[in-house]
Amino acid sequence: MAVMQGRSIAAVLTLLQEYDKIPYIHSIGIPRHFITTIAPDARLKIAKEIQRRYPNRYGIHLLGLNPEYINEPALHVSYGVHVRSVDTSAPFNYARYGLVISPKHKIPRAPDWNTYQWDAGEKLLVEHNIKLLRAWCKGGALPLAEASTG
Repeated sequence: MAVMQGRSIAAVLTLLQEYDKIPYIHSIGIPRHFITTIAPDARLKIAKEIQRRYPNRYGIHLLGLNPEYINEPALHVSYGVHVRSVDTSAPFNYARYGLVISPKHKIPRAPDWNTYQWDAGEKLLVEHNIKLLRAWCKGGALPLAEASTG
């Protein structure tokens, strides 16, 4: 995986041209901070341009999710951008507060998300949140019957 760098979309796309010269790069990571350091839709614009310029060449990986834009994978898919994967602690952060992952709530990373002792119900909520993110990456959402955590 090659990770995109730059202070503007133009700079990032210039780097992409350099990455394309390296045949063993098969996926592109797009950092979370682009949402705040470039523009709220920067990752979407970059991902769309990657897929326009190099169809079927790169898998798109979102490096983290921003609580202000938690449903970003679903937005990418709605614009025809395939998100191969996302790494995030969001499913745990939301579950830590007893919540299903949703744009209704802006939940930052819990300071103890990786050391907290989860009970069985909370583990189910984490699992549900992971399934929801996976569904968003595939362009869907969980049916209401599956969304129940009780």
